[in-house]
Amino acid sequence: MSPHLQATGCSTGAPATLGRSGKRKESKGPATAIDTLQKKRKQTVEKHGKAPKTRDSYKGHIERGREFLRSYASQATAQSGQSFHSDPLFLKAFEAIPNQYSAEALVMYMTQKCICEGNKVSTAHSIHAAFKNMWTESCGAKYRGKWKYDKEAKEWIGNPADEADVVDFKKALANKTHLEGKREKHSLAMSYGKMEKIMAWSEAQCPSAGVMRESEKEPTFAQRTLETEHLWFRAFAATAFTIWTRCNELSGLKRKHINFNPDTTDSNSTSTPAHFDIFLEYRKGWQTKLEKLKGQCNRHGIYDQSSTPAINCYDHLPRWIEYYEKYHLGRPMKPDEYIFPQIGANGVIQPGEHASNDAIQAAIDKAGMGAHLPTMPGTTYSTHCFRRGGAQYRFMFAPAGERWTLARVRWWGGWAEGDQVRCVLFHLKFPLTIFVKRETLIRYLLDELYYYEEGHSDALCPTSNNRQLSFMGEHANHEPVKRADLDAYHKQISQRVEKTEEIFGRRMDALEEKMDIILRAVSVTGSLSHRAYLDVSKSYIYK
Repeated sequence: MSPHLQATGCSTGAPATLGRSGKRKESKGPATAIDTLQKKRKQTVEKHGKAPKTRDSYKGHIERGREFLRSYASQATAQSGQSFHSDPLFLKAFEAIPNQYSAEALVMYMTQKCICEGNKVSTAHSIHAAFKNMWTESCGAKYRGKWKYDKEAKEWIGNPADEADVVDFKKALANKTHLEGKREKHSLAMSYGKMEKIMAWSEAQCPSAGVMRESEKEPTFAQRTLETEHLWFRAFAATAFTIWTRCNELSGLKRKHINFNPDTTDSNSTSTPAHFDIFLEYRKGWQTKLEKLKGQCNRHGIYDQSSTPAINCYDHLPRWIEYYEKYHLGRPMKPDEYIFPQIGANGVIQPGEHASNDAIQAAIDKAGMGAHLPTMPGTTYSTHCFRRGGAQYRFMFAPAGERWTLARVRWWGGWAEGDQVRCVLFHLKFPLTIFVKRETLIRYLLDELYYYEEGHSDALCPTSNNRQLSFMGEHANHEPVKRADLDAYHKQISQRVEKTEEIFGRRMDALEEKMDIILRAVSVTGSLSHRAYLDVSKSYIYK
């Protein structure tokens, strides 16, 4: 052992590290073998580098791509005999180690899926992402960057997914989609006003007052089906709007994730209002904080929001659970049972399955049509509409004094700390230029505000609101009324008064005619019998 190692007290078997106190800390056991470390590193990247659903999606694209190559190569050989498609290397173009055919094969596969089979451009993006990720994770950093042939090493390096032909084909697909008018539909935000319309439509179809019957009489099957559909949707919509959940986060909510009797002993307030807690165990982006904060980062306290009944989760969610337990289960829910189970086509609930994305989208579409929600071509209310609308409401559209800060919005929505505006400064012989990267949180919040402030769709409106002068046009509430605005309002009121007078005059004329008929009937017959009225009215009409 060297004198330095003896002086520091280190052994050659296992390296020492410094603990939090600054003292040298001996490692436990001998150092792990390099092969084992490499293997564990690869397993960690594969397991935690992407979300499970993303990994499954990528795996499916890769398997289907390899099957396509086998099928394509056999057909090409049968039709034209020997060709490069029958080269054994062509069949291995989609392996983890790419070769000279990989980029061309990727373009051919995307052509098959998007041109020949007519899939959307998003399919090409998914295929491209799957193969790019596979090659990126292969052999360290060897297959990253520009795809080219290294003459000195006599091998291909870089990523085939970044090859010029692949990039050009993706751009061409996007241009083709735009020219044909097949733009991807933009997900609209569900505003509070639209939530009021949806809830009003639902209440008209199925009033809440009569669903929890005081008597023991069971509802008919048709009644129960209708009530289940509307109570389920009201609870889902109000909860999604309140805690801004993604579709899978709320559909996977179980009874154990809701605590109707939370512990308030740790609260600083002596009079904590009544509430219940919802714990989002699988909220995207927050899994790494669960152990550090012991689950507190995903706990949302739900309080009574009686001033906004359309989004009052405190009212809608417990009512649905009570109805579900009373008229479907006949018992209290078990901890692992889903709050929002799948409802079959016949109206029968399937407790062991959570609601699918298609079922939730169908419920949103039905409510939107029933409430006559406005849409524009190329737009739709997707399963993200409640998350987007809830965030915008709390940040921009809530009454003054009730809006949330950006920090609170980020926490409540479960956005990672990096999902905020990041500015990069460049100095290229010109004045300082700022480039802003639009991240998820900003797209949810500020895009809508940008289009509101910079849009000119109401340019023909006789009363200008000058929405660029203040946040959400709030200055209009404090500025003096202009003469032009008064003239416009006076004109509108005069037109409505004239229309009302016209309608009233027509009805008065009709009433006078009926009074004349009655008076004639009395003067001729001396009675007000129905037969006398008819006789006189006929003679009055045909005179």
